[in-house]
Amino acid sequence: MVKEPSISTMVLNFENKFDPYEAMSTPLYQTATFKQPSATENGPYDYTRSGNPTRDALESLLPKLDKADRAFCLTSGMAALAAVSHLVGTGDEIVAGDDLYGGTDRLLSKTIPKKGIVVKRVNTSDLDEVASAIGPRTKLVWLETPTNPRQQISDIRAVTINVNAWNDAGHAVNQIYDILYMMGRDAIAVGVRGDGGILEDGTILPNVGGYLPIIEQETVGEQL
Repeated sequence: MVKEPSISTMVLNFENKFDPYEAMSTPLYQTATFKQPSATENGPYDYTRSGNPTRDALESLLPKLDKADRAFCLTSGMAALAAVSHLVGTGDEIVAGDDLYGGTDRLLSKTIPKKGIVVKRVNTSDLDEVASAIGPRTKLVWLETPTNPRQQISDIRAVTINVNAWNDAGHAVNQIYDILYMMGRDAIAVGVRGDGGILEDGTILPNVGGYLPIIEQETVGEQL
């Protein structure tokens, strides 16, 4: 049996295919703009806000660590959370924790409802409360663990498995640490052949400080 490489091995042996000089450490491209081949041709990068080789390198490495299909790196955790919220449409429902980071709380209580989305707040460490809040319009179960500020722990695996049984909704996990890696991605039955996720197609978007690793079956990555 071939042993899976550790996170240290994967990081140290990461390929910088875009770097012609094969630097051991990924170069930081801090430029705002990139030169184009000609006035009528576009290169792989033009303006760093829409694409940057350093960010692309990071987004190609992180999914390997979380065993995801792809990843998005945003400027902040709130930017990542806002991106997730746009996957839920008018008339849909979100079931979210009742103890959340202040920015997340304001997003769910003041901004998202203006789009005609119903947000239900529950104690996500109580599976019965989560189950009772989920209905036919629920498209997202929003977890934060440990919660802020009360440091409550939600059972990610249990919620994932039971959300699949209760409804077609998926879920997002907002966390301080990369809990999915520490738990072992294979130990959490999400994102595989429709089991769990952000939406019905089987996508989970755990958010780690502006990083969205995605395990999907269809096109949620393209929507983001």
